[in-house]
Amino acid sequence: MKNIQISLVASSIRPRLWLTMFDSLKDNKLNWELIVVGDVKPDYPLADNIKYIYSKVKPAQCYEIGFRQARGELIHWTADEAVYDYEKFDSLDTMYKYYKSFNDYKVITAFTVMEDNGDSFSITSSSHRIGDKTTPRVACFGCISRKFMSELSGYDYRFITGQAENDLCMRALKVGGRIKFCKEALVAVFHPNAHADNQIDSKFRKWYKDSRAFLDKCWFEVPNVVAKKRLIPFEPFENLDILTISQGPKGEW
Repeated sequence: MKNIQISLVASSIRPRLWLTMFDSLKDNKLNWELIVVGDVKPDYPLADNIKYIYSKVKPAQCYEIGFRQARGELIHWTADEAVYDYEKFDSLDTMYKYYKSFNDYKVITAFTVMEDNGDSFSITSSSHRIGDKTTPRVACFGCISRKFMSELSGYDYRFITGQAENDLCMRALKVGGRIKFCKEALVAVFHPNAHADNQIDSKFRKWYKDSRAFLDKCWFEVPNVVAKKRLIPFEPFENLDILTISQGPKGEW
């Protein structure tokens, strides 16, 4: 079995967008795999290095399932709307070289994220924090070693949708990890296309607020002042029925 350098993991929301994502990954030289977990099935055949896992559990748990299935040296949380370096198409190669340059398995490396919000355009890597400008920068499209992910025990089961990755980054920082941003490894996210007429996605965005509230309870005693340690003890997902039963808060899922 060939060695895999990067495992990309996403929840299954928009199969209509996957082909664009696949196309943007094809020119990378390293070996990669994509694992997509959720209850929205693609209606077309998938390549050998792309794995779809059917599950009706909540999105944060879908990611946890994907992490546990990953075989790559690095695990990369992503989204099915992502387009990787729409000019060069070698962002994975660039990211892997960047990660290896640190010679430190506790470093989390992050893509530079170009976000098109319809009425505005932003570069997330220079501004993505869990609070104001004094709080740590975290990685919304990050890569972590499988070894370090195992030591951190993945996501907390009380997250529903987004923000679980921010909590993971904060826990990494608290145990001596680092977060580094690669300017040359680009990901583009086109929100107007991704969120058009999609009720499933609307639910994802709705329950995002609950996950954000839990993140704040974990890390802020007062607004924008990060606690010296996590205020709520971490609780991982359990193995039992992880594919079939949502653990913790479920939202409308």
